[in-house]
Amino acid sequence: MIKVFCQPRKSGKTTKLIKMAHESNAIIIVNSSDQAKEVSFIAKRMGLVIPKPISVDEYISSYDKYKRYPLLVDEAQSVLNRLLKGNVQAMTITDYDETIDYDKLGYYL
Repeated sequence: MIKVFCQPRKSGKTTKLIKMAHESNAIIIVNSSDQAKEVSFIAKRMGLVIPKPISVDEYISSYDKYKRYPLLVDEAQSVLNRLLKGNVQAMTITDYDETIDYDKLGYYL
């Protein structure tokens, strides 16, 4: 099951991913190397040890090195824009955990 955190800016999405990375040894992928440095800084400030966050470009250039790790994507829209070299306007996500009734959650992702 994929987890999607759809929240406003500065609401703790990256903090959640850092905690997940700390617990699972997953690698956080971000749009740029500057963002990767920022995520590292936040993790250190939180006192959490995580694998080195990487940019999309680093992931692509070193795919064999990272392919065995679980991945967490921060700011998925900007990562997709970078990968596709475009301006993604909409996307769908299939949740294969069919036990969730999204209509009862009261919001749409």
